[in-house]
Amino acid sequence: MGREGDRALKARLAIAVALLSVVAACGTTAATRPAPTASPSPVPSAVPMPSPAANPAYPPATLADLVGLANRGVPRRFIGMEGQSLAPSCNRAWMRVYEPAGVAPEQMAADLLKVSIQRHAFQKSCGGMVFGTMDASYCNCYHAEHGYLQIDRGPAAEPAPGKMLVSFALTDKTPVLWQLTVEAPTG
Repeated sequence: MGREGDRALKARLAIAVALLSVVAACGTTAATRPAPTASPSPVPSAVPMPSPAANPAYPPATLADLVGLANRGVPRRFIGMEGQSLAPSCNRAWMRVYEPAGVAPEQMAADLLKVSIQRHAFQKSCGGMVFGTMDASYCNCYHAEHGYLQIDRGPAAEPAPGKMLVSFALTDKTPVLWQLTVEAPTG
């Protein structure tokens, strides 16, 4: 090594010693401070749902009828979902569910309501759309040929403060079979 190399090495050693001194000093100061404590994370609470109507009316007339109808839903294959944040506390979901051919409209509605509650679209701020389809492939092609449930609520979509609009049609292109405005589940 030449003189230039010795100088560079001495300079690096001086920097390293200076850094170690700073680290040691900071470590000493930190040791005298109390260790920070982690604050507990808030636990998400379930949205309270009303008791289901013992004999839900069809078409449904109340929130209890909707929950009772959902209890009659048959578990169906969940194909996929997308979500969109519309505002700081407003999300909307698009969900696809396999719904076989030949199912009566009341059962289609029950199946889609069941999924909407299980997947929390029924309880979330802006609700969502649940599409019944026979196309079991995963894709973002949201169309309904075997039931279409739409839930509107939240700051940008609710029919009135604290209310929820729920409607059902056989497909996303046919007229609505039933629609009702109910108190939105709160939580």
